[in-house]
Amino acid sequence: MFKDNLKLFSEKEVSLITSLIEEGQEHVFDHWPELGQMDDKKRSQVDQLNLLDETYPGGLLSYIRNAKRLLKDSLEGRNPFEGFAPEVPMGTHLDFGSDEFRSFETLGLSEASRAAFVLVAGGLGERLGYSGIKLGLPTESASNCTFIECYCRSILAIEAAASTSSVSESADHPTTSTPKPSSTQRIPLVIMTSDDTHCHTERMLEQNAFFGLLPSQVILLKQERVACFTDSAAHLALDPKDPFRLPTKPHGHGDVHALIHASGLPELWAERGIKWVCFFQDTNALLFHPLLAAIGVSARKGWHINSLAVPRRAKEAIGGICKLIRRDRKRMSILSCNGSGSLSNIVVVEDGPQNGCNIDREDSNISNNADTRNGDDGANKPAISISNSTVVDLRGTIAASSAADAENTSPKANVVSAMTLNVEYNQLDPLLRANGWPEGDADDETGFSPFPGNINQIVLSLPQYAAALAVSQGLVGEFANPKYKDGGPSISGSGSSNGGGKSNVVVFKSSARLECMMQDIPKAYPSDAVIGFTVVRQVWTSYSPVKNSALEARAKAKAGAPTHSATDAEMDFYRTQCAALMIVAGAKLLGSGEEKEEEEKGGKNKDEDEKRVESTHENNSDKDVTSHGKDSDKKANHKQHGDNNWEQVLGSNSSILLSETFNEIPVRRAPAIVLSPSFALSLDQLQRKVKFGSITLHPGSVLILDGPEIQVEGPLEVKGALVIRSAPHSKVIVRAMKVENAGWIWDPVDPMEPAPHVPEEYRLRGFRVLRRETEEHEFLDHGVFSLGESEEDLGAPNREEKILDLAMSENATEKAEGGGKIAVIVEVEEAIAQKRKRENESEREGREEEGGLKGGVSAKRKEVAEVVEPKIEKAKVEEAKTEKRGEKSKEEAKLEEDALHTMMFFV
Repeated sequence: MFKDNLKLFSEKEVSLITSLIEEGQEHVFDHWPELGQMDDKKRSQVDQLNLLDETYPGGLLSYIRNAKRLLKDSLEGRNPFEGFAPEVPMGTHLDFGSDEFRSFETLGLSEASRAAFVLVAGGLGERLGYSGIKLGLPTESASNCTFIECYCRSILAIEAAASTSSVSESADHPTTSTPKPSSTQRIPLVIMTSDDTHCHTERMLEQNAFFGLLPSQVILLKQERVACFTDSAAHLALDPKDPFRLPTKPHGHGDVHALIHASGLPELWAERGIKWVCFFQDTNALLFHPLLAAIGVSARKGWHINSLAVPRRAKEAIGGICKLIRRDRKRMSILSCNGSGSLSNIVVVEDGPQNGCNIDREDSNISNNADTRNGDDGANKPAISISNSTVVDLRGTIAASSAADAENTSPKANVVSAMTLNVEYNQLDPLLRANGWPEGDADDETGFSPFPGNINQIVLSLPQYAAALAVSQGLVGEFANPKYKDGGPSISGSGSSNGGGKSNVVVFKSSARLECMMQDIPKAYPSDAVIGFTVVRQVWTSYSPVKNSALEARAKAKAGAPTHSATDAEMDFYRTQCAALMIVAGAKLLGSGEEKEEEEKGGKNKDEDEKRVESTHENNSDKDVTSHGKDSDKKANHKQHGDNNWEQVLGSNSSILLSETFNEIPVRRAPAIVLSPSFALSLDQLQRKVKFGSITLHPGSVLILDGPEIQVEGPLEVKGALVIRSAPHSKVIVRAMKVENAGWIWDPVDPMEPAPHVPEEYRLRGFRVLRRETEEHEFLDHGVFSLGESEEDLGAPNREEKILDLAMSENATEKAEGGGKIAVIVEVEEAIAQKRKRENESEREGREEEGGLKGGVSAKRKEVAEVVEPKIEKAKVEEAKTEKRGEKSKEEAKLEEDALHTMMFFV
């Protein structure tokens, strides 16, 4: 009867059905009625099986066989790292805003014009309490810029920097020789979506004109699902409500590598001169500062893989980046691959004493992709598949997935010795204890574990990545994490395995599937790959994702753990923007108790501000951390600066942070500063856009600068809310302004308030922003525009006296003696002219108190006449001697003549 049903299908489909039955999956078809009944349902089920077969590298049978091995290992609790010894990997530690950080960031910005960016965004926001896709969440409430818009605008800013910058730096260890892209080349953005998010993402991009990107530079790759299993024998699950359907689940974000490989993008990128591939996830608005620095580190140091990481407390529930070295003597040599992509021969050879084996990938025909095995805690167990379905456990990073080039079959050996990768926190501690670290995962003298925390932001060098994909087909190590009934294995003596036969079968509490993770891509690399990590010690400046709901965040806050909530993400965003302004632009942040004092003093001395800001970088030089064993080079792990460093940056102005509570999460809210990517993506760009010491901010103030041609000369003081936006062709110079208005309020919301009254975005953060009063300026026309008044127009107190002092200073005298007197004279002339203008106005108004001031200025003028005039005369003599060497321009001569005339008049 069943054979009659096969008449419904093609030869290829019959082959798939037959193979599944031989693999022990006959239950998938047991419910089929005779031919002619429910034939449409049968065809639909086979269509689904075909899709599952086509979308998994190696096909559905390979997926089932991998599952059998991994589930068996999970049941037996096998150690995934047996034979490996852990070491602290090579890494670079940076302080946000330090000279080292800025150097790497500047280089990274230049290199980023030859990068492709890959955004892994397969999830909905349902578990956060948000009904849309997570990319549609606002990064913060001041500008309401969404995450996807933030990322697109950052890429546009990199393109703009590439088209205007004349600064370039060569890597000390270039990874490849690639053609340099033209200034008009667009940077690719790849977004991995899922069934849940694909249409939403596509619609959001189209409705917003791709946020300025060209549609052709945005590539959506949709991740397909994988089949589920009911037990440890890897029996395919069937939908209890419809046995003609197989329940499926996501395979994990590691699928992004297989999708990139299948799309042919690496080859296309190489032709276009792309050098780097940068992976990141969907809800970290602080991404680009550390990512640019990491690109710079990779370029300068020649790294093939660079994982962004954060300081990590021992046993903190975040994976640690670890280097694993083989400690036995066995060299595992792969002799050849058969045409189907399975290994046809394995030879294990004793090779004498050695620290481990090395992969010397001389032949890209031999697969180096990692199948993984799983312990009962979800541990990875690398394995290798032989053509007859037996397993040889190499405890390394080899797996057979395909032969990249079937024509070249000459045997060459790949040998496994080492890998640097993420090790889950529940695996790291026992691994360390088993290898001579008696305290296991423990904090060192820095107060943190020497194994930094993985945050799934990775920079890959394209040539080595493309080579790894060609061998592995992008299939990185998989793992299984089944949940057993009644909290543990429930073993029965029934069931079939591998085509029949009785075996112990463990039934799952709910269906399980194999998973893979993006950060496991190092398993597909040879052990001679150069792999490191980059840590920014100030976590709040580089990593503050939105991962938890308000309820989950509240619980984490009570436990003293990072909340990874929308609440803290927004607060960290503002803090980072404030810190950037203070460090590179000398911004002054006035605490509530200092405002009156500031008015009385007339402002702090600029040199004191510079000294305060520069003090944050003392003894923060960058060092590489390269170690081999538990006792190696712990001194190179620098102390983490978290909130303490923020207090250090603020100095005595820490009262600028407002202590508030939202969603029962205590926060310290900095002024809401939003510096758009188009305004300044890097710290060096920010320094060029804002004159040092020109900005003063009061508690609770709001400052939004959005536009590529905004220049802040100042002084700009904000006590309220100020928003300045400009189009790319509008140059805006912000001069002296004092903004004082009612500003904005971050108003707490009751999370228990009915949903219609509180939008999801507000409920998720625990507040709404009430915009009471805003000074807003928008420039859309071509041209140069000025906001505010010049310092002279405002009559800055004592500025004239300072300039007169400058004219008499040693430097000014040297300038005059060197023939550069024009600038000095003009400044003196301007100062005296402004003073005289105000004196005349005062005289007309009958202000008697100005008499003393006039006398003071007259005395100062006399001093100037005695000191400066002889220098001017001497300079005139020197200039007369050089006139024969070249005629001065008429404009310069007239300027000098007018300045001298005015100067002599006042003297």
